[in-house]
Formats: sequence, structure tokens, C-alpha cells
Amino acid sequence: MFDKINKSTQLTKCTEVLASLKPNISAEDRKKAVKEFSLSNVTVSNYLNGKSKNLVTAEKLIVFFRALIEKREKLLTGS
Repeated sequence: MFDKINKSTQLTKCTEVLASLKPNISAEDRKKAVKEFSLSNVTVSNYLNGKSKNLVTAEKLIVFFRALIEKREKLLTGS
């Protein structure tokens, strides 16, 4: 029972994180995610629009998009 409750909570948190990253994710970033994880454009859009279905996929997308955003941020700040 605990695992089901915990996963639901974690999935909710991942959904919130993805939604918060969305403004900094470009169309090119989405294309890269589609290719990297063999997902459809619709699936990636669903995850970014608060419709996450799978915890592992959500976690992978968070790590992937954060890395791209961090790389761009370093370019912008010159660090």
C-alpha cells in the first residue's frame, strides 16, 4: 500500500517539476527528448502539460531537460 501512495506522490511532484521547466524548454529540446527516449511528440507534450503517466519516464525527462537548461544558462552567463 505504501509503495502505491509514495509513487503517486512522487509522480505528482515530477509532474509539477516538469511544468515548472516548461517555459525554458525549446522546440528543439522537445525533439531531442523524442529521439533520446523514443517517445512521441504527444507524449513529451503531455508530460510537460501536467499529464505524466509513468514515474520513471517523468524522472528521465526532468534530468534530461534540466541538463539542457543548465547548459544554456552557462552559455548565457558566460560561466
